[in-house]
Amino acid sequence: MKVLLLKDVKNLGKAQEVVNVAEGHARNLLIPQKLAVPATPAILADMKKRQEQQAAKEAKAKEEALALKERLGSKRIVVKAKAGSEGRLFGSVTNAEVAEALEKAYDVSVDKKKVHLEEPVKHTGAFTAQVRLYPGVAAEITFEVEGEE
Repeated sequence: MKVLLLKDVKNLGKAQEVVNVAEGHARNLLIPQKLAVPATPAILADMKKRQEQQAAKEAKAKEEALALKERLGSKRIVVKAKAGSEGRLFGSVTNAEVAEALEKAYDVSVDKKKVHLEEPVKHTGAFTAQVRLYPGVAAEITFEVEGEE
């Protein structure tokens, strides 16, 4: 019997997969526990439509990420931090502060976990960071740290 899995089932398959199982297994375990539904033509057509919509949504998100990658780097990004003499910072500039500066400069929300600094920023100057915008799409940005007394 062919069934469409609604949830991941160990040793059987992942959600949204169509698998062949014994009729008793489907009728006595999978269907009553709402782990699967019979794979009728209407359900398969609905699943295909959902997959196409999901693929279109992901393609649009990737396209937006690529467009944002092109935009990044066109403006000057400045992070202000308290500094002493000789440009040494009190503390360091974190990825959260860089994400906040990106939000101010580009009016776009970036999660601080998506910003990766090569090394801790402990003095004033120009630095680079990598921003992961989408799986497989990352942008290199340059930001400047300015000291304030």
